[in-house]
Amino acid sequence: VAPNVQWPATDDGWLGELLAAPALPLLGALSLHAYPLGPGNMSVRDMTNKMLRADFLERLQQTVAGAQRLLLGSPRQHSAALWVAELGGAYNSGRHGATDVYVSSFWYADALGSLARLGTQTVCRQTLLGGSYSLLSLGWRHPAAPQGDDTNESCDGWAARGECAANSYFMGITCPLACWVHNKTASAGVVTPALPRRVHPDFYTAALWRALMGPTVLRAAVRTRLGKPRKKGRAEDSDAEPRAYAACTPPSAARGGGMVPPIANATGALTLLVVNPRRHRLSVPL
Repeated sequence: VAPNVQWPATDDGWLGELLAAPALPLLGALSLHAYPLGPGNMSVRDMTNKMLRADFLERLQQTVAGAQRLLLGSPRQHSAALWVAELGGAYNSGRHGATDVYVSSFWYADALGSLARLGTQTVCRQTLLGGSYSLLSLGWRHPAAPQGDDTNESCDGWAARGECAANSYFMGITCPLACWVHNKTASAGVVTPALPRRVHPDFYTAALWRALMGPTVLRAAVRTRLGKPRKKGRAEDSDAEPRAYAACTPPSAARGGGMVPPIANATGALTLLVVNPRRHRLSVPL
């Protein structure tokens, strides 16, 4: 599996040379990291607007399609599968208040649908624990005393940005002193209340996808246009049209399990996913 890195879809010169190298063993899979939203160090509003914009929803498709073209054009590696070894939206641990709340499910559901339509066989979410792009949060409690020394020179800046609470797993190991000092200074000696453990919305998106979207992918489209986007409230309206994805419902859905009840007559059924990033309500006739 290689090269396990992220690259822009248009900058494929080095990757093409790598795939053509005679010394490179035959690959079982070509893997890439996908963070279509870019860095997480932007405001919550900007990150939220970015998640719903058409150009950013399309960015992942362009990257994966570019990788597929390179594979198909490679004399030696054309049979390798395409994997997304990391899919996390925004790198640098995501953005607290954007990539760990409900709106994140829009880009994530769309990404899963796009990757399935493009024939991607394996997708790994970054990450289960740690950072503001995780599926689960272990919560956080301010310690009564420092639990060790910092091991990264950026700890003070991260603590000032709120990462001690937003990224408690990583910060508790890497920056225990900075978190202790920052909390005590910011709260004037008042201990910050503990943050509860929680399941982030993207976890439910992943679980529903796993339960209801089978490996047989179907073509789907929403034939509607909602007009020009509007500005409403604090966030801009999206310029993206509704997006539809479909797959045969797996036979295992008949048994149900977890959050999904048993589905009668699951054999021969299909699951339709419609992502509507606009502020207009959408009715989809079937």
